[in-house]
Amino acid sequence: MKIKTKQKLNLPELIQYVWENEVYPNRYVNNFHRGIVFNDTGKFMTDDSFISPNSYFTVEVCEELTKSILLDRITIFFYDTQTRNNGFGTYRDLSIQEALEMNRGTLKFISMAVDDVLIWSAESGIPESGVLEVETK
Repeated sequence: MKIKTKQKLNLPELIQYVWENEVYPNRYVNNFHRGIVFNDTGKFMTDDSFISPNSYFTVEVCEELTKSILLDRITIFFYDTQTRNNGFGTYRDLSIQEALEMNRGTLKFISMAVDDVLIWSAESGIPESGVLEVETK
């Protein structure tokens, strides 16, 4: 499963992201509607404008969902073996791995979801296909 997030990057982070992922040629516009253009070899220049230190660029990043990726909000569905009831809890800033490490005592985790998209189940782990689109802070 892939996770697609929108991230706000400052200029050095944008340059590093573009060069490491070779996502050029492309044009990126900042929060002041000023742009930076990367050519087909990764060289860049501005659109005849200055870029201020408080500029940020929003980019869409798609990567493989792993147990260690920190998620803004995750819902865990569980079965309590002591009370024999199903339940759920919603947590912030938690990874699948951290959630699994919380699984103690009488709780048996059934599945986990983000925005109603299944991201982990006890039967099969992380789904192999699909794309989870989430907003970042």
